[in-house]
Amino acid sequence: MKAHHIAALIGCVGLSGIALTDAFVQATTGHDSILAADDGPVGAIVASDIWHGLTYAALTWVLITEAARFGAANRVARICRWVLVVCLAASAVSFVAIVPTLLLTQSQDGAFAAVFGALGTPIFFGTILAAIVLGLSLIRMNPVGIGGRVLALILPVTAVIVALAFLAPAYAHPGWVETVVNFGIALIGVGAVSRSAAEAGAVAGFSPSSSRP
Repeated sequence: MKAHHIAALIGCVGLSGIALTDAFVQATTGHDSILAADDGPVGAIVASDIWHGLTYAALTWVLITEAARFGAANRVARICRWVLVVCLAASAVSFVAIVPTLLLTQSQDGAFAAVFGALGTPIFFGTILAAIVLGLSLIRMNPVGIGGRVLALILPVTAVIVALAFLAPAYAHPGWVETVVNFGIALIGVGAVSRSAAEAGAVAGFSPSSSRP
């Protein structure tokens, strides 16, 4: 793993901790955790927002740095990468600068905050949908490594959450899907074989099957 992977994974661990803690607190108490509640401690909320933003920035770093991995992928995967870059970069700026500023200046009820809040929803769903489509597009041919396999788990996890919404609504929390999305993106490029290595192996006559007795 490279520096961008490590930074993204550290961010994802913290982000999943925040999301899943909130899921557990909601399920057991019916209330948001202090890191998600609008009326929670300002310092905790700002710290959570900044951690979100830095993690999204690290995930954007992964997608930009690992762009070459998508050279062998299909067109749909390449388009999804750009959608994710735009959405995650916008989320990074929002959570690092805009959201904390609105909170600290108590400007959440202003016109700018209303417009900004309206833009947040399509950015969030754009990230989730692009990640789902990316995972599906990499099922047959996956040149991006472990991250592509993790992203393919989004649909099964989503199906479990939908089932929980009917069977145990208290435990149906979007944090589970967000965790899969974030770790899937963070691991893009990890375990992937470079094109030059694959070509060298082909020239030498080596393949996974040729090494078996």
